[in-house]
Amino acid sequence: MPAVARGQEPYEALVLHATDIAMVFDSDGTILYVTPSMEAVSGYRADELVGTQGFDFVHPDDLAADLEDVVTAISAGSSITREWRLCLADGSWAWYEFTLTDLRDAPAIRGIVGHFRDVSARHLADAARQESESLLHKTVELASDAILAIGPDDRITAWNPSAAELFGWPAEAALGREVAGLLIPPEDRERYLERLRRVANGEVANLLERPFEMVGMDWSGRRFPVEVSVLQLDLGGRSQLRVLVRDIGPRKQTDARLAGHGFTDPLTKLPNRALLSDRLALALSRMDRRSTKVSVMVLGLDDGAVTDGVPQEAGDELIVALSGRLSLAIRACDTVARYDEEHFVIVAEDLNEVEDAENIAARVLETLSAPLSLAGRELRPSASIGIAWAEASSTPAGDLLREAFQAMSQARADGGGRYARFGAGGGTGGTHPS
Repeated sequence: MPAVARGQEPYEALVLHATDIAMVFDSDGTILYVTPSMEAVSGYRADELVGTQGFDFVHPDDLAADLEDVVTAISAGSSITREWRLCLADGSWAWYEFTLTDLRDAPAIRGIVGHFRDVSARHLADAARQESESLLHKTVELASDAILAIGPDDRITAWNPSAAELFGWPAEAALGREVAGLLIPPEDRERYLERLRRVANGEVANLLERPFEMVGMDWSGRRFPVEVSVLQLDLGGRSQLRVLVRDIGPRKQTDARLAGHGFTDPLTKLPNRALLSDRLALALSRMDRRSTKVSVMVLGLDDGAVTDGVPQEAGDELIVALSGRLSLAIRACDTVARYDEEHFVIVAEDLNEVEDAENIAARVLETLSAPLSLAGRELRPSASIGIAWAEASSTPAGDLLREAFQAMSQARADGGGRYARFGAGGGTGGTHPS
């Protein structure tokens, strides 16, 4: 009897992976389970979809283009990421980026898991860039995400209805106002203005494909987490920034509620091996589309450098403190996971050069080595990091982990407190003391 027939509890943890929707399919594409968020996003109730054929909701052109690749990947036990148009309950089509992973052998799942993220706003923005300003304005007005236009002076020049709903300011109150003073909390304004300056000067690549997270502020002063994508346009000789803003507060709350459902380490609350595997597969799948690279780093505490003299009962407190430092040292787009009792793994994506990975490793070591007071002693943590570099999206995840572990061992052999990079010839690259 499939798990869905016994109850939906085993599938609740899938929400942790998905930005919007998680689904489970049988081998022939029959839908076994959808997350409760489906109705709000697509208009379909879960009971309307379970038992139907998932491919029936895919645009025929997209199905014809990618079905063979999808079948081949699943048959090989690999994950695959694509973007398809899906038919909503009202008959309209929406673009979704999805990743399919074969978990038919997993006792709690027994199916092919699909994680779907609505990327319609990005497609709409891409189309609008090639059309007239008038058509862009009409598209923006109908978008479900908050979309605003910002001039070089940070003043708002366009404000769609979704922006009014999200921030609580009607268009007449928002137009002409500076974003920094209207939508950004005082404590974050300096950082926001610096980012704006870098984007306007062309120092930062197109951020539409690389959304970032920040804190927004509504009319009442309420703070809430948002995901932001930025596109710079030249409209009629005037430079403008189109900013897409999505409230991710509900997603953050869902992640927090499901933090103990099998995908996080119970002590540190960091991703565990299962979630690390999913994040690494997703990072590799995005390499070609983003024209960037991925690095895997293994961090191990140097033997005796931290724990000597620390009471055994304080060991958990030490690990929690170090994991908190690791989370602060990495970028928002990176993942740090607890691999086992002695090692952490970092997945860094959106990299251009191997030096980018080395810079992250150096920053992690510097952050980790700051003095730490524990059990009446002042400690100076020391760790070694091994760096593996993925040149292609086809690089096996297992190879990257093996290479990173080997490089970490070399860093330890060289004295610890440093990083080492796995070399193309099977050795390690240069090391860098922390």
